Amino acid sequence: MLNTNRLSQKAISGSFTPEFFAFLAASGLLLFPVQFGLQLQGFIYGIQFDLWRICVFLLLYSVLLKCLLTKNPLRLSISSVDKWVYVFCGIFIASVFWSLYPLHSARQAVDIAINLLFYIALINILAVSPARTRFWSIWLMSTPWINGFLTLFYFIAYGGLRAASVSGDPIDISNLLAVTSIMSIPILWASTNLAGPLLRRINSFGLIIALLVVFFSQSRAGIFTSAFVMIATAFLLARQGIIGFFKVVFITVLIGLLALIFSKSYLVTQTYDEIIKRVHKTVFTSSIQEARSIGQDIGRAHMYDATKTILRDDPLLGIGVRSLKPYIEERFDLPRGWIAHGFPIEILTNVGLIGAIPFIILMYTIFRQLGTASLPLTSRGKRENIYNTMLIVSFLGFMLHSLFRPVILEPYFYTFCAIFSTNLKQLKGFH
Repeated sequence: MLNTNRLSQKAISGSFTPEFFAFLAASGLLLFPVQFGLQLQGFIYGIQFDLWRICVFLLLYSVLLKCLLTKNPLRLSISSVDKWVYVFCGIFIASVFWSLYPLHSARQAVDIAINLLFYIALINILAVSPARTRFWSIWLMSTPWINGFLTLFYFIAYGGLRAASVSGDPIDISNLLAVTSIMSIPILWASTNLAGPLLRRINSFGLIIALLVVFFSQSRAGIFTSAFVMIATAFLLARQGIIGFFKVVFITVLIGLLALIFSKSYLVTQTYDEIIKRVHKTVFTSSIQEARSIGQDIGRAHMYDATKTILRDDPLLGIGVRSLKPYIEERFDLPRGWIAHGFPIEILTNVGLIGAIPFIILMYTIFRQLGTASLPLTSRGKRENIYNTMLIVSFLGFMLHSLFRPVILEPYFYTFCAIFSTNLKQLKGFH
């Protein structure tokens, strides 16, 4: 007698292919900037969409259903990278209990918990080799097209990315589109030399769009980070014999000239002496109303002052996840949107030393393993090794940008950790 129940289970479990999971996970990352843009503009037709959370829960539900149907347990990896990711996230979530602003921290803790669920689902998905390549290729090669569409939309609707960033959040839409475009540059550039003719042309246009998005973001951190990523990518591609040495020299000189032109154009109405005087006046001003007319320097000056106070008063625990911004606004009576800082200040002020130490160990673990992995450029698997190298450059670009903007708690950090936790285990020296 035909067992229809078993056949239906087999049909359902068979539909959850590695390609399906890779597409679903990549779609979630591609929808995150769209979701952030919707949050910036508030409610649309009376409904505030949450595409990112919907995609994460759908992904986790699919993974759990696949595990149940195939009778394979959910894999909670305990590698050295995964262990410190769990500890790092757990401390941020637990900081709600000692936060100065518990309601504000609780909302951010929910987002971190969702990102951690995404991480757990991702390490289960990327355990299958076809899913790894499909995942990062869909994610990074599609990113510039999504970002290009969003950039065009904001230019038409608001006159630019900066004008659209009305939320006052340090992670505004311009910097989010800049950093995600920067992460796609190494993979796109490598694929223009390694992929087939059609994909090579598509990714060439994608590379141009990514660079244009970074330029129109007007993000100084994004522009200089993209310059580093371009030079590092060119050097590594030349080292692996994909592009010539003279092309690397030409690209380096060209990027240097463009960076010089950009810095000069930014300072066209300001001399260095004027900037020093303005910062000096900001720090030692006696009137908060006078300081507000100076610009963002007062926000940065108060941010460093508040950071020193927090580290002096509570260096061990900090003041709670994402509490620095309301702390400064309340302490110094500042308006929203004046605080720009990087992940070192974000971690130290939010969770103190108990959060900074696991993060340092996590970074040390990742870079030690990346350093000991020789990435041999043999004919066998050479293309895969090159793409793995480009993923490392993408991660370095992300971390460099995070020194200026606090994007370390966003899903991209967990994504790179999941990739390294699963993909680089195959490389020599990765334990």
